[in-house]
Amino acid sequence: MPNEWRGSWRSYPFDFLAAYKYLQSMQRKPKRTNAEIAADKRRTGRPPKSKAEKQSARVMVNLTPAARARLEALARKEGLPLATYILLILREKGN
Repeated sequence: MPNEWRGSWRSYPFDFLAAYKYLQSMQRKPKRTNAEIAADKRRTGRPPKSKAEKQSARVMVNLTPAARARLEALARKEGLPLATYILLILREKGN
């Protein structure tokens, strides 16, 4: 009979059991255990890099426009990005 009801919203016939079940379904699920989290870490994802492989140092280099154009042309000739080409030059000079 909800279509015939013409009272205040406070006196509306309310199904408390349905509301309770709805609120129960909205509650947070139990937290994942540490064992589940550890199992997921073992199972998925890329393996972490060793400290020697990580590239975390940053070097800033200021170049004149002419020097940059010359380096970019040499890198393009090799088919490499400019940063990779500079790294190759540094590795060759270091050895």
